[in-house]
Amino acid sequence: MNLFKLANENSDNLKNQYNSLKENFSKLEELENFFNIIEECWKLSINLKLSDLKLFLINGRYKNIYEYKRDQYQKLKNKKSAIPLNVAIERRLKRYYKLREQFNCKFKDSKLFKYCSLNIEGLGIKHYGEFCAIIQREKSEGFSALTFVREDSLHYFNKNGFKMKKFRKEIANKECISYLVALKHRNDIEKNSSNKIYYKICCNENYIEGITTEDINISHIECIRMSKKDLDKYYDCILKDYEFVIPEDEKYMVKDYLELFELLEKYKIEREVILENEN
Repeated sequence: MNLFKLANENSDNLKNQYNSLKENFSKLEELENFFNIIEECWKLSINLKLSDLKLFLINGRYKNIYEYKRDQYQKLKNKKSAIPLNVAIERRLKRYYKLREQFNCKFKDSKLFKYCSLNIEGLGIKHYGEFCAIIQREKSEGFSALTFVREDSLHYFNKNGFKMKKFRKEIANKECISYLVALKHRNDIEKNSSNKIYYKICCNENYIEGITTEDINISHIECIRMSKKDLDKYYDCILKDYEFVIPEDEKYMVKDYLELFELLEKYKIEREVILENEN
């Protein structure tokens, strides 16, 4: 199946659901304002650990786990000790490997899928990485292959397998993303009209998954968001290194951060620092 075609086919369903929601919604003005802000401000983000972000900047292109491990395997293929590629991928994905493979089997070009999230504000899904790379809106809009999923695509599995019927009704193309987000967060809109709702759209507990087969390059990155708390840890290590002798692992962290900041400066990528309690 073609995932992106499925998303296009769900457009009328999403529009009809949204129009039905509007008919009886208690806070119609807030709903429409929310819809318009999503439409105007949505962006894609990818959360990365320090080492993964450095690799992205060094390579010049974001690689998914299949591309990354395949590149490693090519460098090691003459080494008899190298384990098979599928085993290396399984070890990296751990308990998610079987479900991800089952998901991949259902869709064309799935080994090329890059997984992102829809982001309005905040630090994104920090348990995937403390650095949140924000992709320029105009670059995302130019992706011909981009689908949004109401939640993590692996959440559509149960003991009976993949819930395809439910999945088909909870995906959107980029033209209909505002409908999907409004339908998902209808209860949040009714309960809370404050700006905090926009942080709930993309956080550890809740997010809308973006899937694309397009290349994501350095030139696509608008900024890198990080928390002030994480940045303060880095400066604390520099201070300790300046005043005293610090452990080797902390010295490596200082070195990694310095290298990262040099790469960001080299490619003129803005560093955006956010207070943790804002997220």
